[in-house]
Amino acid sequence: MKEAKFLGSSKKVIIGFPETTKRAMGYEIHRLQQGEDPTDFKPVKDFTGVSEIRVNEDDSWFRAFYVTKFEGVIYILHAFEKKRNKTDPKDIAKGKKIYKELILQKQKEAKNG
Repeated sequence: MKEAKFLGSSKKVIIGFPETTKRAMGYEIHRLQQGEDPTDFKPVKDFTGVSEIRVNEDDSWFRAFYVTKFEGVIYILHAFEKKRNKTDPKDIAKGKKIYKELILQKQKEAKNG
């Protein structure tokens, strides 16, 4: 089973989701750990290699950006709630910033490794 690592404030945000949403998000992350796709996901537009878990509850949409390309680890980059159909550019920018930091860390580890 792959390890799930939460970056930035993603774990804190998911813990703050409504109870049913939190359970659903946990289930989807567990599927990723088992090597399965989430039941509802899609690649994030203009964000190569990153997908989003999608959980819909009533009039809110909950999302978590993740990446699975690293051996044995799933990184949850950013989690958020959205009220509109289009993802706020600030959420995409935050996810990209965290992903860039992860890539830099991985390059540094490989260089020193």
